[in-house]
Amino acid sequence: VALALAVEGGDLEKKAKVIPWLAEKTVREGRPTAYVCERRVCKFPTTDPDVFARQIRPPGSERERSGSAR
Repeated sequence: VALALAVEGGDLEKKAKVIPWLAEKTVREGRPTAYVCERRVCKFPTTDPDVFARQIRPPGSERERSGSAR
């Protein structure tokens, strides 16, 4: 698991030299944007905190929270 934060422009360019998978990431609609990637494949970038929370939730955790898992 890795988390990287960067601001578009010089900060992103500088960090992309050290963390190559940051290259070409951009903000959407001028808002903070989350990219959730696994095994070099990224899910659709989102600016919605609820969507981001679902993207990072471990598989099966929704069923366990609702009490339907047995």
